[in-house]
Amino acid sequence: MTPKKEPPKTISHPQA
Repeated sequence: MTPKKEPPKTISHPQA
């Protein structure tokens, strides 16, 4: 369920 538009790195550890 990972958005292909955004890299999996953002999903794993959101550096917001």
